[in-house]
Amino acid sequence: MGWLRYFFLGDFGQQLDLHQHEADIAKLKKQLDTQKGPVATKDALKALRRENDELKLYVVAMLRLLIAKKVATVEEIRALVDIIDREDGEADGRYEGEILPKTSTLGKAEAQSDKGTRADKHRAPAPQFPPVQGECPACGAAIPGNSARCPSCDIALK
Repeated sequence: MGWLRYFFLGDFGQQLDLHQHEADIAKLKKQLDTQKGPVATKDALKALRRENDELKLYVVAMLRLLIAKKVATVEEIRALVDIIDREDGEADGRYEGEILPKTSTLGKAEAQSDKGTRADKHRAPAPQFPPVQGECPACGAAIPGNSARCPSCDIALK
């Protein structure tokens, strides 16, 4: 349409085309301003990194407190981390499963004896993890204590 306008209207037609282009450019700029582009993504990524660093700080503090109070040893924590890491099917240093198990892993007898040993009725006792016995021959998961079955792949060990 630009050539026809210029041919029939001369400079006036060209000016109309320029105004139309300016209006289009202004409209596109407005759309870019309202969209959350790469800048917003970078800000969100920075916020996630800050949150992640803060979570790491609290996890480290809790683990060190558990070790200092002799609630758990480093070996017990590492064995449990290995077991949990393999629960989602892959030992990759990540966990995408449920935070808490759907049911307690304690048997009724263990739960009853546990209730009787609580020193403080308002606080749950610290969990005791059995020492690591070895690795599962099938999946390589850490085997706690005298377990008869692998906690990861559930095969019989003995």
